[in-house]
Amino acid sequence: MAPDKITVVNNTIAVEDLKNEILKWDGRKLEKIKNELNIKTNNIGIFVGGMYKEKRLDFLLKSLEKVREEINDFEMIFIGDGPEKDVIIDFSKKNDWVHYFGEKNGLEKVPYFLISKLFLMPGLVGLAIIDTFVFRVPLITTDCKIHSPEIHYLENEINGVMTENDLCVYSNAIISMLQNEVKREKLKKNCIIASEKYTMQKMVDNFFNGICNALNYN
Repeated sequence: MAPDKITVVNNTIAVEDLKNEILKWDGRKLEKIKNELNIKTNNIGIFVGGMYKEKRLDFLLKSLEKVREEINDFEMIFIGDGPEKDVIIDFSKKNDWVHYFGEKNGLEKVPYFLISKLFLMPGLVGLAIIDTFVFRVPLITTDCKIHSPEIHYLENEINGVMTENDLCVYSNAIISMLQNEVKREKLKKNCIIASEKYTMQKMVDNFFNGICNALNYN
């Protein structure tokens, strides 16, 4: 296909309902739900997604142990389902700072994101990156070579972080980001910008204009 006939659509999901739901949550309500979830810290990481091999959950759990050694009030939320969920359930039973809440869909996941500081997914990242933008919870992942195309939305050290594929480097990036509020706030601000860039309306417009361009329709 001729290059001038190719249009980048930028795959995304509809997030308007999520954005509206976010507005309903204030600090008081979020503190209440933290108490209900038995979470006693502000240093919270979150994983939301399918629990299967490509997500590299074993790698993530080893990393979390290193983070906890350095930040002793760190806690982790896991949301999702899949063939490797038992790995998370077993780990959470042995570590009271790890919380598994099963699968949450749509608006159910909103408060979990809003009480979290970082989205931790060292394995395959796909459309979950859109959630990180919408909720302003920066993604930290690795250059693991198995990501979906949406990983190209990540601008390293701008709206998220991609480290080399190394356990210590990844763990240190999490620790550093939790300890550096100024840097984390910068990422959060750029997440807002990214959330306005990758919208459903823009994807539809790109698709429409791409068809017109391919057909030489004016």
